[in-house]
Amino acid sequence: MAITKIREITQTVEKAIDYISNSDKTDDKMLINTFACSLSTAALEFKFANEEAKNKSQNIARHIIQSFAPNEVTPEQAHEIGIKLADELLKGEYEYIIATHIDKGHIHNHIILNEVSFVTGKTFSTEHDRKKNPAWKQIRDISDKLCKEYSLSIVQNAERGTGKSYYEWEQSKNKTSWKDLLRENIDECIMQANSFDDFLRLMQEREYEYKRTEKTLSFRAKGQERFTRCRRKTLGWYYEPEQLLARIERSVRRRNAPVQNNNGFVQVKNPNQNNIGLQRWAMLKNMQELSEMINKLTAMNCSSPADLKEKMLSAHENRQAVSKKIQSIDGEIKQRNVLIKNIKTYWRFKPINDKYKTAFNKNKFYSAHESELQMFQTAKAELKKTIPGSSLPRAEALEDEIRKLNVEKESLNQEYATIKNDISSMEKLLNQLDTYMELQKEMPDRIKSGELE
Repeated sequence: MAITKIREITQTVEKAIDYISNSDKTDDKMLINTFACSLSTAALEFKFANEEAKNKSQNIARHIIQSFAPNEVTPEQAHEIGIKLADELLKGEYEYIIATHIDKGHIHNHIILNEVSFVTGKTFSTEHDRKKNPAWKQIRDISDKLCKEYSLSIVQNAERGTGKSYYEWEQSKNKTSWKDLLRENIDECIMQANSFDDFLRLMQEREYEYKRTEKTLSFRAKGQERFTRCRRKTLGWYYEPEQLLARIERSVRRRNAPVQNNNGFVQVKNPNQNNIGLQRWAMLKNMQELSEMINKLTAMNCSSPADLKEKMLSAHENRQAVSKKIQSIDGEIKQRNVLIKNIKTYWRFKPINDKYKTAFNKNKFYSAHESELQMFQTAKAELKKTIPGSSLPRAEALEDEIRKLNVEKESLNQEYATIKNDISSMEKLLNQLDTYMELQKEMPDRIKSGELE
């Protein structure tokens, strides 16, 4: 499990970086990584990127915190998960520093990222923090997905709720959260209730008190100090009084319906002599559905469920292969973007470095241009690691390569989407076939023999 937060940094980037890179907290700095920047000059690189992009917002950086449950993850695992979180969120377009702290009872990651993309020049707010898709939600979703991949627990947010605090999650895990118990009891009573009044009666049988007005409804369990109000802010939209009434009415309709729809097929409840016409209609409807399934199988060049399963396996293998190609291209684009950044920094500050070499008073010159000279040396060191030899490629040529890679990636993305849709269609068809076979087993012999005719 990991709890995630994101904060804005408006003035203290240097202090924030110094704090997260503390040797005592990071196993003598073994649990620190950077992307597209150097730890020693990160604050300067953030500053220059903001100035070059003419960032007018107050934010100059962001600070993400990812905290894991005690004794659930190793420092190395936490660090790896944090890097994957940053890479998936930022797409290789923002400088960042990640540090994993191990000095407290729970291991946690600190990620400080620049507010401005060194690739597009756009701000994090513009690209990742919109009202309809806020950054905190993206971060939480990616973190939860990664925790699942590493077989770690995640904070199970109510499907239609507004999220949980860490304390409430712990209480929920131990089955002691008043809100979770209330939701569970409401859900169970709704499935049994014949009316809203009957629902309230069933809740009382479970030792819940209730207070009801024209627009509000509140419950209090035995031993609970205060009433819990059924509203969006407290339990979620799904538990507002008007939604409870709608859910009860829908549940009653489903229970009383003479015909049940099961994966495209219809099944008559309690078949008897009085509803022979309905049974005959259901049989004809299912025959039509079966005919459509056979047509779909034929269109997929499948003559049996076994053929369909084999085709699904091949489709899954193709999807994985295409996914790997996309990941490989993403890696190449990321490498080129970082290379372009360093090349541009190198050429931007090289004239200043050349003047420094010939300066009469080197100390005075260095004091006046310290940040530019540090940036030059950092870019030069990174380029030496990346490019063998002495000649630097042109940034324009690398940008052209990126454009070609993006064209190839777009084609692969379309191929991936097509394969994914095909798999979804095949899975739906296979489920329908399984449902039909089950219905055939349950169908009365007199219907199978055509007695209804």
